[in-house]
Amino acid sequence: MKKILATSKTCGPCHVLKAQLNRLSIEIETKDLTNSADFQWFRKHSIRHVPCLVVEDDNGDIEIVQGTEEIIQRLKA
Repeated sequence: MKKILATSKTCGPCHVLKAQLNRLSIEIETKDLTNSADFQWFRKHSIRHVPCLVVEDDNGDIEIVQGTEEIIQRLKA
């Protein structure tokens, strides 16, 4: 199962979420909306709001989790 956190350098809730994840010692791959190299990934997954968590299972099925508390709970599970 692959988990990627969609964020943005200009997103206040993203900064708060990253700080909470650091305190909980949760490491996760991130993609940044302001990074042109990540743009196609955001487009592929139709992501327009950050923060959100993209969870891809082994079959390629995608789950999008939005909201800081929901993201933290999903990553803890």
